[in-house]
Amino acid sequence: MFSIQYKQMEDFGRMDIDKRTILLKKNMGSEETFDTLLHEAVHACLSLSGLGYLINNENLEEALVRALENLMIPTFKREHLQYIQQTE
Repeated sequence: MFSIQYKQMEDFGRMDIDKRTILLKKNMGSEETFDTLLHEAVHACLSLSGLGYLINNENLEEALVRALENLMIPTFKREHLQYIQQTE
């Protein structure tokens, strides 16, 4: 399990695998916060799976995370919205 912390920072988010923490920039909008949380969660998944160690290149990992999030985030948002509409 990861803890989520909000703080003043330049980056939108950061993941610390050793501390099992995801840091998110304070005062972002809800959609930007959600998108950043999912982005950092993908980084966490790569690290926990061991793939992050195999990639061993920050730019390559970031490209992989962005590729995954461009499929995942819109899909999660669409499905969540449909679920909410069906349960109302």
